[in-house]
Amino acid sequence: MDRLDLKEVETGSNLQLVVPRDPGVFTDTQAIRGYSIVSNIQLYADLLTNPARGREQAEMIRRKKIGF
Repeated sequence: MDRLDLKEVETGSNLQLVVPRDPGVFTDTQAIRGYSIVSNIQLYADLLTNPARGREQAEMIRRKKIGF
């Protein structure tokens, strides 16, 4: 957790690590602070299905990173 500068919380986690079933999710990956992550389009699609605050977060990614 130190390497990612994460802090443990009792409730309301905001990080999920998922092992994908389809390697296609790694198309157009991007590097942020030296870490390889999925594309903004994949991130948007993944967030839309998150019941917590996924739709809100997806809309922010759409507006600020994807641009439509």
